[in-house]
Amino acid sequence: MQEKWKRWLPAIILALTIPLLVWGILSSAKQREESVATEASLQDGFSEERPEDKTSALQILSPKEQVFTQSEPTLHIEGKTNPRLLLTINGETITVAEDGSFTYLLNLAEGENIFIISDGVQSLEYRVTYAPHLFFSVSPTKNILSGGNEALHVSAKAKEGSQVTATLSKETITLVAGKAENGVQIFTGEFALPAQSSVKQNLGRIKFHGENGSNQQSVQGAAVSISARPLPDIPIEVGTGTVKPPQVQGDRVEVLQPTQDYGRGPAKVLEIQTPYAETAPGSNSGAKSTPNATPLVNGTYDYIVDTKVYDNDEYYVTKSGLLVEAEKCKSFDGFVLPTNTVSLKSGGNADLVLTMNWKVPFQSQMKPQKYHAGYQGRKFNVSAFDAEYIDFTFYYTNAAEGEVQFPKSSVVFSAKWVSKGAKDGTSTLRVYFRNKGFFYGYHAYYGSDNRLHISFTEPHKTSPKVVLDIGHGGKDCGAIGVNGVYESTVTLHIGSKVYEKLRAKGIRVELTRGNDTFVSLDARQQKARDVNANLFVSLHANSAPPNQTKWMGPELYYYRAFAKAPAQRIENQLLQAYKEIYKDDPQALSRIIPSDGGVRYYPYKVTRLEECPAVLVECGYLSNPTECAALCDAANQERLAQAIADGIAEYFQKDVQ
Repeated sequence: MQEKWKRWLPAIILALTIPLLVWGILSSAKQREESVATEASLQDGFSEERPEDKTSALQILSPKEQVFTQSEPTLHIEGKTNPRLLLTINGETITVAEDGSFTYLLNLAEGENIFIISDGVQSLEYRVTYAPHLFFSVSPTKNILSGGNEALHVSAKAKEGSQVTATLSKETITLVAGKAENGVQIFTGEFALPAQSSVKQNLGRIKFHGENGSNQQSVQGAAVSISARPLPDIPIEVGTGTVKPPQVQGDRVEVLQPTQDYGRGPAKVLEIQTPYAETAPGSNSGAKSTPNATPLVNGTYDYIVDTKVYDNDEYYVTKSGLLVEAEKCKSFDGFVLPTNTVSLKSGGNADLVLTMNWKVPFQSQMKPQKYHAGYQGRKFNVSAFDAEYIDFTFYYTNAAEGEVQFPKSSVVFSAKWVSKGAKDGTSTLRVYFRNKGFFYGYHAYYGSDNRLHISFTEPHKTSPKVVLDIGHGGKDCGAIGVNGVYESTVTLHIGSKVYEKLRAKGIRVELTRGNDTFVSLDARQQKARDVNANLFVSLHANSAPPNQTKWMGPELYYYRAFAKAPAQRIENQLLQAYKEIYKDDPQALSRIIPSDGGVRYYPYKVTRLEECPAVLVECGYLSNPTECAALCDAANQERLAQAIADGIAEYFQKDVQ
């Protein structure tokens, strides 16, 4: 039986295998047929045009309007379309995402720009007029309450070659074109404000209008009002009187107080409540600081004759002719004080001590000093500091005595009264410099003894002290570069390097900040006073107005004439550093030195110090792509820091006696 099974086994296997082979062949053929059919079906699907392939879905999300005017040189276009259709803008094929979305940045020419967006089915025409900024800024812009009978100064920064007018209360004046730089020009003019009347006068807003070819633009400035008639005038004793020494208890002077009635009538009185309260000339509109209007020191009394508002800040006008910010003092109803007298004596090597009947206001002015109009048409630019003495003028003072010699001072020589009881009720003390053009500031304050102390800053050639003010910080990031970098970050990097390099040169350095923290402008100034600095240097990075991305190079700013020397030294060194940075970029090299040399007068808050020379350094422009990249480069930061440190050291070596 087993043998029979063995004989039939091959036949059985063959019988079973043949049907399986046939089935496999037939199945494979069917799969190939289905695959070919499927492929053909797919090919037919792409080659056959379906209705949705020719349907327009073009939708422009931005801009919203098809006819409009803008001041920016580029237009951002954003939208959605059918991705199966070819999208073009003025014939140029635009890349479209799978979901049909697209974006495009269109460069505009000045004037009208026509462009057509098309998907082959639908076409949309846009007319965009590019009118560049004609005005970059105007001043004043915030509310003004004037005392009348004064000149209201107005100004505008506008596109070079423009014609600019200003209108106030039906009066239109043509502004005078001044200095032009990199396509921006400064225009200035003055309105003669009417006198006060018994009621407040509202003159309306200042309207600035500019024209440059077909481009016209009008912008509004401040609203201007004239206050009602001021408080009654205060009679002041004039002419030369006799020194009347005040009462003294121990070493403390018993000064007169305006809260006591001396039989001279009532008065509105202010008392300075801050170490230094800055002033401006009360006869001019606007709270514009000038070197000839010096701060009032803590404890000073003066009479209020009017109130003004500039840029929404309230100011008092004093009988002495000054403008003082209201928040820097307290005001109260008091009484007119008797006229003041002064006794002068020496307080040390370069110090003065003045004993007075009461704490009168005083002003200082360096003479004779030549000034000229420069940057932005401002009048206090100097070619060099060339004064020979400084005058201290005391108000409400009809008598003075005392002369002082300074045999041990290298800065001041002597002090004497050159006017006693002038027709305006003032007396003037003149302090002579030992050498013409060499002066480094002074510190004035009413001491605990109620006497006025004036200390003149002595130079230090071998171991000077510098306050290095690293600009901005914390919540105040400053300018933002074209690459997103913060000015506060750039100044911290450069300032940290300057700090180390100055210390290596044997110069003592105090920082206003060493990390990313906020420091107020008043605190930065006060730092210089607290440490008796010989020089204050504030570090910043610049930013240009819109559409002025070509501005480049360092700039130095000073306020006091005696600060011109360190500003010039630092600028010279920075220019040399930039010549190295841009040695392979002739175009950049041609732009880094402005026509005025880049050393300028400007009343920046931190530079308005009496105690020492103070300058503000603009290291370069973050608004310029090339310069922004340079300012962010560690090697260039090293070069700029070295230049600033070298400029500071050179000032102490060559300009300090």
